[in-house]
Amino acid sequence: MIPTKAYIIRITDPISQEYAKTAAESCERIGIQYEFFEGVEKSETQTDLALCASLSHANLWKLIYERKECVIILEHDIDPKLEGLANLLCS
Repeated sequence: MIPTKAYIIRITDPISQEYAKTAAESCERIGIQYEFFEGVEKSETQTDLALCASLSHANLWKLIYERKECVIILEHDIDPKLEGLANLLCS
């Protein structure tokens, strides 16, 4: 299966927003549709950042399963050097 789009996980933090924008620009450059997915944020009741990241992925995987999609999941802080990998996966 060939991925139909990318989901970019982000949170409301300004740095996350900026990195997510960079990831979106990479998708646009190589012609991949993308959708932002709002991740689980650190809060008074949820202080474990690793757990927040895991919950974000679990929530997104559930959505992908329900929609029966084949996608690429990108985190807001993706390394721009991985753009070549996305080209390979989507060609």
